[in-house]
Amino acid sequence: MANLSLDLKISARNLVNVNLITRMDVYGVITIQGDATQSKKKVKTAVERSGGSNPTWNHAVELSIDERLARDGRLTLAMRLTCRRDLGNKNIGGVNVSLLELLKSCTPSIKGDVNGQEMTFVTYQVKSPSGKRKGYLTFAYRFNKTPIKPEIPAVLNRSSVGTSAPSEIEHSPSVPPERSSECR
Repeated sequence: MANLSLDLKISARNLVNVNLITRMDVYGVITIQGDATQSKKKVKTAVERSGGSNPTWNHAVELSIDERLARDGRLTLAMRLTCRRDLGNKNIGGVNVSLLELLKSCTPSIKGDVNGQEMTFVTYQVKSPSGKRKGYLTFAYRFNKTPIKPEIPAVLNRSSVGTSAPSEIEHSPSVPPERSSECR
């Protein structure tokens, strides 16, 4: 059950240029790991063509999160940076962050916005799969509560409850309904 949404805005700086001759065209792939329902869901940023080693994506990313799994420390935010190339894309590196760590470091809102949180900025080292440092990834994040839709109870079939019509309010025989003390 997804009852939190995670808003992200990301940028990177000082990335190692994997295109030895030309400027890099970088995009990010963001996933939530640890939740079977989210395993195939990933969000890709647009390709940043002008940033080179310092790409910035100016669009927000929103992901649905199961708060119970996040508070149990079972969910990880995984962000991979990839260079788009004509001869095949090249993996630059990535960052894995525990959502529990992000939940614990949320900043309360000063402005009193709806969900009570400001965007929090954090920076992590981008590392290649072999562990080499490849630059820095900075992102702003905020958790928002999503309203939980109440379950609508099933309509009872009157034939299964009984065959009589709905009962009317019964009054004691000594007092007629129009003079009942409850009505005054």
